[in-house]
Formats: sequence, structure tokens, C-alpha cells
Amino acid sequence: TLTLAENKSYILVEGGSQINYSYGITDIQFGIKVTDIGDRAFANCALTSVYISDSIIRVGDYAFADNYNLESAEIGSNLRELGEGVFSKATKLSSIDVSSRNVTFTNLDNGVLYGYKTSITGERYLELKIYPAGLVPSGDERTYVLPEKAISIDANAFEYSKIMTIIIPDTVNYIGANAFAHADSLVSIFFDGDLVEENIVEDIFANTSPALVVDIPMNSNLEELCILKGI
Repeated sequence: TLTLAENKSYILVEGGSQINYSYGITDIQFGIKVTDIGDRAFANCALTSVYISDSIIRVGDYAFADNYNLESAEIGSNLRELGEGVFSKATKLSSIDVSSRNVTFTNLDNGVLYGYKTSITGERYLELKIYPAGLVPSGDERTYVLPEKAISIDANAFEYSKIMTIIIPDTVNYIGANAFAHADSLVSIFFDGDLVEENIVEDIFANTSPALVVDIPMNSNLEELCILKGI
């Protein structure tokens, strides 16, 4: 159930384990019984901030998409599953904070969301989930360098970002569809590694700037895709 608070300034979500709901609201508070936020549950609202409380374990695809005034988001300690495009088109979102007690996700570099991935040998790697579209790197060159432990970039990860240059380490072996979509300021990507053939998604460079230049090793698996896309 959903209860409108007496002062009508926010929606209190309490009761029932899964929420699938959309309404023109500006603030949400999740009660302790809520564990699952469904696909597009709060898409196209008027949210300015989101706190995914400690009770919530899963957030579905595009759950908070199309919230154009969303500026900040915070993830609690127990979130384990994050869908695709959760904050899609939130062009003012400048940071995603994560509880220090969360063992699945973390934030680095002033608010960039990463997930942890542990190998069979016990070594822990990083998966880039979301680079907030409103986060602008310092310096005139607006460059973002992924950490050496990064192994993947999720779909829509840099969507609408204001970065001009991205440097990707050779540890990365997967880049999702639309990873750089609508990042109109992006003019160069440097990637010394390669993607295994089965991990190449045709839409990696969909909806990117016509000025984009991708610097990759010759004869890599990505080279054919870049030629096909005219990059």
C-alpha cells in the first residue's frame, strides 16, 4: 500500500514486498517492509533525491528513469540487485552514495557507482554500473579514467554524461549496449584492451556523438565494429 503523509510533502511506501507505482511526486520514503522496487515503479516523477533504504534488496529496470530533476541518490546496506537504466535520463544526477556496509555496490570518484565481482580465486573486481550524468570531472579536458580493477561497463553506464574523454584499462572485457549513448560531449575513448567476440554488443556506440574517436589496438575484435559504425 501507499500512504500519503499528512503534510502531503512525500509519499510513504509501507507494506507489501514489491512496489510497482508511478506518480508525480517529489519525495519518497520507504518503510521497513519494502524489499523490492519494480520496473519503472517511480519513472517520470518529479523526484529531486532518492534514498533506497536498507530494507530494499532489488531495484528493477528503469525504476527511477525520466526524473529530470533528480540530483542525488543514496543506496542502503542491503541492495543486491540493480536493474538496467535505473536512473536513465536523470541528467542532473551528480552523485550516487552507497552505504559503507553494502557488500555488493560501492561508489568511487565522487559518486560513480560500481558493483563488486569476485572471481573463483577470490579476487575482487569492479563493474561500472552508472556514471551520473550530472557529474562533471574537474579540469578543462573532462577526462574520466576507470580503475585498473574494472572488468566491465554496464549498458547505459555513461548515458548523457558530460565527459569528453574516457580511458578504459585493458582489464575490461565487456561493454553493454548504449554504454555511451547521448554523451554528446564525448570525443575520445582510449582502450588498450579488447573484448572477447561473444561479449561484443552491436549497439555499444549507438547514439554517440558524430565527433567520437575510438582509439583501440589494430586487429582487435572491436575494430570491425568501429569500422561498421564509421568511428
